[in-house]
Order: sequence, then structure tokens, then C-alpha cells
Amino acid sequence: MSAALEKPSALSRAYAFVLHQLEGQHYPPGSMISAADIAKELGISRTPTREAFQMLAAEGWLRIYPRRGALVLPVSIGDIRNLFEFRQVRETWSLEKILQRPITKEFAAGLRSALTEAGEDIAKDAIRFRKSARKVHELILQESGNTLMPEAGKWLFRQQLSIGFRILQFDLSMEHRRELLESHKYLVDAILDRNLESARTILHNLMHRSTIQMRAAVQ
Repeated sequence: MSAALEKPSALSRAYAFVLHQLEGQHYPPGSMISAADIAKELGISRTPTREAFQMLAAEGWLRIYPRRGALVLPVSIGDIRNLFEFRQVRETWSLEKILQRPITKEFAAGLRSALTEAGEDIAKDAIRFRKSARKVHELILQESGNTLMPEAGKWLFRQQLSIGFRILQFDLSMEHRRELLESHKYLVDAILDRNLESARTILHNLMHRSTIQMRAAVQ
């Protein structure tokens, strides 16, 4: 097999391995990890391991120091505030764009389907539930009509996942999951009723509650 065909497989293995270790907090925040050590453990070259580090750095997990390795980033209150402030600005803008025109049947059906999926996943693992609930927000960004919004949204949600794992490991209580699902139902109802003020308030409360929860975990 050629190196060109080998490389994606090695990159995928390195990325999946390091991500799994980070999610399990085997590499705790503030620790340094070595591309050379991971490459040796996986039996691959350092190049795909370094590339995996670059991908994880873009997702907010690591800060790379050339010739020294990568630092597993700790979470600051400022990181949390910046994340949710940015999310709220983008999603509020998207809601305003959406409610300037009639709600399409496809968009309404997508929102209802996302809620149904989140309800079905509520008793499953927390990551799966979070990803299901996230689809409501993804649909809002997609429906805004700005093609940059969905891609930026994916990057932001990856940032949120990395922060959540580093401070909470996403061990959400069932009570918190139910509250989260209920808030998303209210948000969808407000959108379908074309009630911008209500949708803005619910979105603000969702972001504020997540900010408070994460800030409490790092204090």
C-alpha cells in the first residue's frame, strides 16, 4: 500500500486515539502530550500524529508548542463567556432572518423531528443526547440563508464539546436533560408561532444556563 493511502488511515487512528484519551481525561487539562510518544504507541509515524494535534488544536483541545509537544488546554471563565456570547449573537441574528419570511414546511418538520430524536435519546449517553438537541440549533443556522453559518456552527459546537468534557465530562443529570429538552420545545414553539421576542428570550436563557453551569464547574 502506498504512503498516500496509508496516511489518512494513520491520521484517523491518531485523531481518534487522542480524542478518546482527552474525553476520558486520561490527559488532564494542563498536561503536556508528545506526538512522538503517541506515534510510538500506535506504531505510526509522527507526521499523522502531528496533524491530529493540529486538528484538535483547531477544536480547542490543545495548544501546540513546536518541538515540545502539545498542552491540554485548561478552561477559563473567559473561554466559557466568549463561547456562549458568540453563539447567542449568531443564533439571534439567524432567528431574526428566519422570522422575516414565512416558515417553510421543511424547516418546521426538521425542528419537530430534531425534538423527537432528542426525546428518544434523553435516557441514552449524554453526548448522544447533546448532539440530538444540538440539531435544533444547526437547523436555525442553516435556515438563516447565510452559507457560512452552518460551518461556523460546527466549529463552535466542537469548541463547546471540548470545554464540556474538560470540566464536566458531560455527566448531565436526568433532571437537567429534561429541562434542556423542555427549553428546546419552547424555543421551537416560539419559532413556529413566529414570536421573535419569545424565541430570543428562550435562546438567551438556554445560553445563560449553560454558561452558569460551566462557570460553576471551573470555580
